[in-house]
Amino acid sequence: MSIAKTQRFKTSKSKVVKKSGRALLTKEDKLTKLIASKASKQAVRISKALELPVQFIVNGKLIKVHTDGEKQVVKAIPKSKSKVKVFKGATLCLNPKD
Repeated sequence: MSIAKTQRFKTSKSKVVKKSGRALLTKEDKLTKLIASKASKQAVRISKALELPVQFIVNGKLIKVHTDGEKQVVKAIPKSKSKVKVFKGATLCLNPKD
């Protein structure tokens, strides 16, 4: 019988540092990305074991991969543009003013 251990991370308002126009990930972002990646891989393994098709998005197309290796394009997914225009140097406010 194993006991699941949880790690506690101090969440702070850490700043995202930009280097050469590219944002570096914070510790929390890296951890979230790692957990999501592991969960996705596990879900694909379970689906394959149960002989269920798996769906992926590749190059703007929804593709269904069957257990026998057959790939089927389900539909094209158009890119949606944001209705909000943000200009360089704009300040974003997360809490709207009343």
